[in-house]
Amino acid sequence: MLRSRPHTPSGTELLAFPGYRSHVNAGTTSRFGGDIASASAEPVWRRHCFSIGLAQCGIVSRYRPAQPGDAEVAAALLYSAYMHTHLTYPLREGPESGLIERLEHFFRRDGNRFSYQNIQVAEQSSEVVGLVLSFGGRDEARLNAAVGSWLEREAQDDEWYVDALAVFSNWGRKGIGACLLQSAEQQARQHHYPKIALHVAAGNKEALDLYTHLHYVVTRQTFLYQRPHVRMVKTLANGEQGNDGTESTQRRSP
Repeated sequence: MLRSRPHTPSGTELLAFPGYRSHVNAGTTSRFGGDIASASAEPVWRRHCFSIGLAQCGIVSRYRPAQPGDAEVAAALLYSAYMHTHLTYPLREGPESGLIERLEHFFRRDGNRFSYQNIQVAEQSSEVVGLVLSFGGRDEARLNAAVGSWLEREAQDDEWYVDALAVFSNWGRKGIGACLLQSAEQQARQHHYPKIALHVAAGNKEALDLYTHLHYVVTRQTFLYQRPHVRMVKTLANGEQGNDGTESTQRRSP
């Protein structure tokens, strides 16, 4: 049985905020498995945490880089995002526990797609209430290789990519998801990426409406892990976008 988590809301549900991919079902490809790869150096940007005023980003007091000690709650949030499902928290033994433990394993290790190095968490009163997992498109092949060759390529080299976003349901509709996206956009600008992209499960109107409100534009329909998705892109301050709202033309800051 998975252990109870300290400094974490108990008896709550997890909300897969954007409606991301449901990868592990009968007849679909699983993301969770494969060999363990060697570690890599910690990115410089992860050494900094930042606070956002209450008027700007709801009631959460701090957004910070994840740490290995966040593994158990983070794995549950990631599972919620990838499977687009709700879980009661703390977790009990169930069919999903093996996948969550696999996510915990990769979360604690450096240099892979699910590593703590790629995650920012929202924290209130020392409790993690949400997270966003994102990385540079140029790094995706390396990050995937550290998990398994079956992982699909989702990002382009010239974009920052949001892979997962999840918030505890009892903290939903407080602007936390939008602020986590802002933290990912800040990372993209720091790395001089001209745009940020994500995929949303087709038919998830709530998620589509949210991202449209935040100036993400649908660029095409596609399939990920045999399931239909729409690709959405937002141009950042150091990039420019065509009049048709499709993929942006790269313009690097000096």
